[in-house]
Amino acid sequence: MNPVAYGRAAALPHADPDRREPAAEEAGRRRFLLALEGYLRLKETTLRHGPSALDDFHAAAANLVAAKATAWERLVEGGAVVQAEATKRHLESLRESESIFLSAAETTIGSRASSRKYGMCGRIETWNVSEAEPDRGESSR
Repeated sequence: MNPVAYGRAAALPHADPDRREPAAEEAGRRRFLLALEGYLRLKETTLRHGPSALDDFHAAAANLVAAKATAWERLVEGGAVVQAEATKRHLESLRESESIFLSAAETTIGSRASSRKYGMCGRIETWNVSEAEPDRGESSR
């Protein structure tokens, strides 16, 4: 797999998905159809030759994203790992019949991090709730 050709095929224009710009909409559809076409080819080949038919695909995919792994690791360490560690501490407290951590519970209001983006299957909307401000209003009581 040629990384440059793949990058061109998968690229989406920097456009505001909320404005539904025709060129961006077409690029999103094209990327979706290319991905679907590739999936169907992989499925057919795998059904014909077994799981080992995916070996080259897996190697090419890993090669395409290898340079992004460090950044992804930082995201996981700062998000999912932090949340998992907090959950483990809460479970340890519950195991000891302690509920003190519940007094720190709060309702938060997520905020739209940015405009929608184009994802694999169209426009997606992201919400950042990891660092959301607590809802200090009376409505949550």
